[in-house]
Amino acid sequence: MRGLHRLALCGGTGPGAQVWFIVLIVIWVVTSSALRAPPLTLLGNTPPKPAIPYLSALAMLGYGLAARLSPYLGVVLRNHDARIPFVVSGVCC
Repeated sequence: MRGLHRLALCGGTGPGAQVWFIVLIVIWVVTSSALRAPPLTLLGNTPPKPAIPYLSALAMLGYGLAARLSPYLGVVLRNHDARIPFVVSGVCC
Protein backbone atom coordinates (compact mmCIF):
# COMPACT_ATOMS: atom_id res chain seq x y z
CA MET A 1 0.00 0.00 0.00
CA ARG A 2 2.76 2.45 0.88
CA GLY A 3 4.53 1.64 -2.38
CA LEU A 4 1.43 2.63 -4.34
CA HIS A 5 1.21 5.92 -2.48
CA ARG A 6 4.86 6.64 -3.23
CA LEU A 7 4.37 5.87 -6.91
CA ALA A 8 1.35 8.14 -7.00
CA LEU A 9 3.42 10.95 -5.48
CA CYS A 10 5.79 10.78 -8.47
CA GLY A 11 3.16 11.48 -11.10
CA GLY A 12 0.11 13.57 -11.67
CA THR A 13 0.08 17.08 -13.05
CA GLY A 14 -3.57 17.44 -14.07
CA PRO A 15 -6.27 19.57 -12.52
CA GLY A 16 -6.67 18.92 -8.83
CA ALA A 17 -3.23 17.32 -8.60
CA GLN A 18 -2.22 19.60 -5.72
CA VAL A 19 -5.13 18.42 -3.58
CA TRP A 20 -4.38 14.76 -4.30
CA PHE A 21 -0.71 15.39 -3.61
CA ILE A 22 -1.50 16.74 -0.12
CA VAL A 23 -3.93 13.85 0.56
CA LEU A 24 -1.33 11.28 -0.47
CA ILE A 25 1.35 12.93 1.68
CA VAL A 26 -0.95 12.78 4.72
CA ILE A 27 -1.73 9.10 4.06
CA TRP A 28 1.96 8.37 3.59
CA VAL A 29 2.90 10.08 6.87
CA VAL A 30 0.23 8.23 8.83
CA THR A 31 1.04 4.80 7.40
CA SER A 32 4.78 5.34 7.71
CA SER A 33 4.64 6.17 11.40
CA ALA A 34 2.09 3.42 12.10
CA LEU A 35 4.29 0.79 10.47
CA ARG A 36 7.45 1.88 12.28
CA ALA A 37 6.16 1.66 15.87
CA PRO A 38 4.86 -1.96 16.13
CA PRO A 39 8.21 -3.71 15.57
CA LEU A 40 9.77 -1.81 18.46
CA THR A 41 6.73 -2.46 20.64
CA LEU A 42 6.87 -6.17 19.90
CA LEU A 43 10.60 -6.10 20.52
CA GLY A 44 9.99 -4.81 24.02
CA ASN A 45 7.22 -7.30 24.85
CA THR A 46 8.20 -10.62 23.27
CA PRO A 47 11.85 -11.55 24.04
CA PRO A 48 13.23 -12.36 27.47
CA LYS A 49 14.29 -9.28 29.46
CA PRO A 50 18.09 -9.78 29.16
CA ALA A 51 17.87 -9.87 25.34
CA ILE A 52 15.95 -6.57 24.95
CA PRO A 53 18.99 -4.21 24.98
CA TYR A 54 20.82 -6.32 22.40
CA LEU A 55 17.80 -6.58 20.09
CA SER A 56 17.08 -2.86 20.47
CA ALA A 57 20.68 -2.12 19.53
CA LEU A 58 20.33 -4.31 16.44
CA ALA A 59 17.15 -2.49 15.43
CA MET A 60 18.83 0.90 15.87
CA LEU A 61 21.85 -0.35 13.92
CA GLY A 62 19.54 -1.33 11.08
CA TYR A 63 17.89 2.10 11.11
CA GLY A 64 21.31 3.74 11.13
CA LEU A 65 22.65 1.63 8.26
CA ALA A 66 19.54 2.34 6.21
CA ALA A 67 19.93 6.08 6.83
CA ARG A 68 23.63 5.91 5.93
CA LEU A 69 23.02 3.90 2.76
CA SER A 70 20.18 6.03 1.36
CA PRO A 71 22.35 8.95 0.07
CA TYR A 72 24.64 6.49 -1.70
CA LEU A 73 21.67 4.82 -3.36
CA GLY A 74 20.40 8.25 -4.37
CA VAL A 75 23.65 8.92 -6.22
CA VAL A 76 23.68 5.47 -7.83
CA LEU A 77 20.07 5.72 -8.99
CA ARG A 78 20.28 9.36 -10.11
CA ASN A 79 20.33 8.55 -13.83
CA HIS A 80 17.52 6.00 -13.67
CA ASP A 81 13.76 6.30 -13.48
CA ALA A 82 12.69 8.21 -10.35
CA ARG A 83 10.07 5.58 -9.50
CA ILE A 84 12.61 2.77 -8.96
CA PRO A 85 13.45 3.66 -5.32
CA PHE A 86 9.76 3.90 -4.47
CA VAL A 87 9.00 0.51 -5.99
CA VAL A 88 11.98 -1.09 -4.22
CA SER A 89 11.06 0.37 -0.83
CA GLY A 90 7.43 -0.61 -1.31
CA VAL A 91 8.40 -4.20 -2.07
CA CYS A 92 10.93 -4.44 0.75
CA CYS A 93 8.75 -2.97 3.48
